Amino acid sequence: MSSDPGKIAPFQWRILALNAALVMPPAFLYTLKTDSPVYFLITAAILLFAFFRRDYLPLRDRPIIYSVTAALILTIFPDMLIVIDDSRYGIFDLLIRSNLMIPLMTYLAALSCAFFPYYPRRGLTAAGVITALVLCGDRFNYARLNNDLLSFLDPLLRNYPTVFAVAAGWTAVMIPLYFLYPGRLERAGRKFSLRTLFLVFFLILLPLSAAAVEKFYYSNDSLMRAVEYYILRTSMRRFGGGRRGDYRMSAGTDLNRGLPPAEQQKTVLMRIKAARPPGYLRSGSYDFYRSGRWMVRRDSPKPAALNAERRTGLVSYSTFLLPEKDPVEKDYLTLELFFAGLRTGGRIPAPGGTLELDAVADSGEVTENGLFTLKQWRPDGGCTLRIAGDGLNTAWQSPAAPEKALPYLIVTRDLQNELKQILRQTGSAAGGDSAVVRNLRRYFADYSYTLDNVNSDRETDPLLWFLKKSRRGHCEFFASAAVLLLRSAGIPARYVTGFIAEEKSAVGDYYLVRSCHAHAWCEAYLRDRKQWVLVDLTPEGVLESFRKETEGETFGAWLDSLKQLFAQLFADIRRGHFAQGVMNILTGIWNLLWKLLRTIPGIIAVIAVLLLLVRRYYPAWKQRRRQQRQNLSAVRAELAGVFARFERRYGALTGDRRPESAALMEFYQEPSAAELCRTYEALRYRKTEPTETEIKDFADRAARTLELRQKSASRSPRD
Repeated sequence: MSSDPGKIAPFQWRILALNAALVMPPAFLYTLKTDSPVYFLITAAILLFAFFRRDYLPLRDRPIIYSVTAALILTIFPDMLIVIDDSRYGIFDLLIRSNLMIPLMTYLAALSCAFFPYYPRRGLTAAGVITALVLCGDRFNYARLNNDLLSFLDPLLRNYPTVFAVAAGWTAVMIPLYFLYPGRLERAGRKFSLRTLFLVFFLILLPLSAAAVEKFYYSNDSLMRAVEYYILRTSMRRFGGGRRGDYRMSAGTDLNRGLPPAEQQKTVLMRIKAARPPGYLRSGSYDFYRSGRWMVRRDSPKPAALNAERRTGLVSYSTFLLPEKDPVEKDYLTLELFFAGLRTGGRIPAPGGTLELDAVADSGEVTENGLFTLKQWRPDGGCTLRIAGDGLNTAWQSPAAPEKALPYLIVTRDLQNELKQILRQTGSAAGGDSAVVRNLRRYFADYSYTLDNVNSDRETDPLLWFLKKSRRGHCEFFASAAVLLLRSAGIPARYVTGFIAEEKSAVGDYYLVRSCHAHAWCEAYLRDRKQWVLVDLTPEGVLESFRKETEGETFGAWLDSLKQLFAQLFADIRRGHFAQGVMNILTGIWNLLWKLLRTIPGIIAVIAVLLLLVRRYYPAWKQRRRQQRQNLSAVRAELAGVFARFERRYGALTGDRRPESAALMEFYQEPSAAELCRTYEALRYRKTEPTETEIKDFADRAARTLELRQKSASRSPRD
């Protein structure tokens, strides 16, 4: 059966009402569920676009591709700007990414309404609507939620199952009408056929089947949840491995383990924008040592939840504050962290004086040792830290009275006598806590730094071998020795790991954190000063190497600066600062180009680009000028442009370009090229202007002529 698109105009109100009645319910449900009116408004705008067209879109490849592309853009771009609380999702939603699937299916269904309602097209529209509707039906914590933007819809949100049932019933009624009503318009006068009867039967069977599946799903809720959890865990194991070369934060420290290979030492893990070097960034803290391993005791206090100031709408990040702290207003430093090859598992490397964090996350917590962890954190949104004015290169000032806490003083029995003997050798057995630290610094000045694993595979503890025999080791040995010796002197201390961020980019205005910048140090509580202080016994020459640039203004440095610009752009978009992101990347690219122009390679590159542009566009510019002088019409100018492109490519193949003084038939002697020139002159100089079809056919002939010439050129060396 053929249909005539002219019989059903897209701008009939009844057609618009029918499309809206089918497509808008899932859009409304998802808007109600997420408190984001943008999804409803976008769907309505697409339907109005389809309604106000003078004719349906042709069922061809380009309109279909453009429609699918538009649906993808409208799905992905708002998702980058609007972050939805995960408590508004069920497990099934999280598993299949309903935040993308529901809008995509809804937009595709709405965009399909711009095409003529053939039966297959109506089937695709209904399929998109049903898919979006089913995904909107997963259970979530609706009874305890409130809408901020759409507060007037709170009664519907708290009765979401009833609203969903009404929407599903409405869709079940509308789908048969959607298939039959346009058909009645286009087949006026036809009798009711057996095919129509079967169609009605299957359309009625479809919602009944959906209702049966829904009843089975919720009546076997525990079984379905178990299956979903299993699939979710399987997916996490499959896709959670990370990229090759990524650096993972470890859950402990083993002095018997060797350091990463040298080729991985320059891998960029983070980039940090800051007004001054960020210095020590804490990412791990341990309090129990045994046989070369640092661990966290099992009875450690539970982390405290961070206070959160949430934002909704386009500005989608949250500010996380320390418990019982007010927002900082002045006298603070800002660090903007952008993560590259570092997989933190939600742990945020932060200085000891951190007060606030801005991030796209659902919640956060902090341990008593100052380790920040964000839940459901989006790393591509980065993280902004606000630090107290004197909070860089300092220790975390908690707990307040560690001298009463046993974990900060524990030394295992097998080490106690040996460590006390070494402590007496340092001259630190007496005096105040500050004097003990000064004596330790002097004592370890005679030790040397090495990355070689010279202290493991011994019969004795690797730390004792470092202290008594080799007197050589890397930062983990210096930090471990400081912690245990201070504890032996009765001074509370903890072992801290993280990074030192002091390498300034040679090109951009930011600091680099590489895998070679991973570090370990000690934090001690000085009882005579009643504060925690940072104690780093690693030789000063080694610490100075952290501040050196590993590469100058090389290609790698310029490329890394571009990566930083785009990382900042993505973070700004994720947080909802779209205008700021555009301005930042434009300013950054301009600064890079300006720096590049002041270098000799940059000047050479600019000259080369200008020469290539002149070579590429100057002949076309001359051709357009010639056409303007000859007062050619738009159609003849298009024909002349096609022939000009043919001449340029033909000259590139033969290595011989036609001089302007040479006539066409005099220069082009090859039969196929000569025939093309005769066709060109006949079309250009005849009285009537060439048609679009003739110009297209001429362009096809020119392309075939070039292909023949290229094939003959490739065969000539063998001949």
